[in-house]
Amino acid sequence: MRGQQTMENKGQKTSKMNEYLELLEQNLGTRVAQRNFIEVGNPSRPDGIKSFLVKKNGASYLFRTPGRRCSESARNRVDRLHEALMTVNRMVDGSALSSTIPKIAVYSNGSNPPVLVESAIPGKPAAEWVQFGRVYLRRRIKRVLVGAVDWLIGFQQATNKERIPLARIFSWMEIGRDVEKYLDLCGEDLDPLALESLKNLRATLCTEEQITVPCCPRHGEFKLENIIISSGRISGVIDWEEFRSRSHPFSDFWHLLVHAAGMEIADRGHLVRGITANLLGLGWMNFFMEELTARFSRHLGVSKQVTRAFLPLHLIHLYLGNADGLSADLRLGGVLNRLLEAILTFEYSRGSYLNLERAAASVPNGQEHARPLNPSI
Repeated sequence: MRGQQTMENKGQKTSKMNEYLELLEQNLGTRVAQRNFIEVGNPSRPDGIKSFLVKKNGASYLFRTPGRRCSESARNRVDRLHEALMTVNRMVDGSALSSTIPKIAVYSNGSNPPVLVESAIPGKPAAEWVQFGRVYLRRRIKRVLVGAVDWLIGFQQATNKERIPLARIFSWMEIGRDVEKYLDLCGEDLDPLALESLKNLRATLCTEEQITVPCCPRHGEFKLENIIISSGRISGVIDWEEFRSRSHPFSDFWHLLVHAAGMEIADRGHLVRGITANLLGLGWMNFFMEELTARFSRHLGVSKQVTRAFLPLHLIHLYLGNADGLSADLRLGGVLNRLLEAILTFEYSRGSYLNLERAAASVPNGQEHARPLNPSI
């Protein structure tokens, strides 16, 4: 009986695979062998299958479809990615960044499950490029972070249309709601100085009407795993499922740096101390963290103090349920909370959140004077 069920399941799987292959051959104009398709496939993601398909002219494509169960959330993820890629490509059309965004080759949401095939960006993930065996190379981490921040500045310059006050960001983008929720959940357990620091930050941001920043899209998972390197350059940015067309500019910046700050810390017992030091420019990253923060702040037309004020807010966002972009170590109980507490306490000692300095020279809307985009690393 069990053997019969196994044969039936295998037959159903083969039939569905043949449907996929027929769809791909019709749209890509090339024949793809089933054996090659299965061998190249990467079924490691629980919500779908990824596979590179090579055309006769050497072009590669990434095949995406939900798993056999085809849950509603998995279908939505494929649909969300399709909508994100359509929107982002429309936003950057004609700019230097256009070639770094995957293009849609095939999309079929009428099939069951839905199918999305996107052009594959040549190269390897930056998270692999910065490693030599099991060792992380600090010089390479620096080079890729500088290039990634330049790419982010270029992306925001190409897509932002207006500037909005910090107070509006705090209320409109639900940051204030996240802070209140975090205080309800963890306020009693926070160090008194960290608690006072967070309350100072909340009070300052919710009333700050004079300082403005660009309203721009966000990637949502901007980290080294999703940045592709080819021939020493950033060739693309992938995995746009968490994309939002309107957000504040600090989210992707701090997501990138929080994720990278703990990569090469071998002693996991010192993880919180090491990441905190790196993010605050006190660890091995201090010789370029200040440079990255200053460069990004100049692009936004704000002081470095304003940029740093959004670091604890991003950590709260991660703590409240979007920690997928962090390493397994940071998702362990208490680590992310302790990291936030350490940063808040440090900033309290400097009086950082009692008021926020304006930039030395305000930057008119749409006229940010950042360093020109240079994705070479």
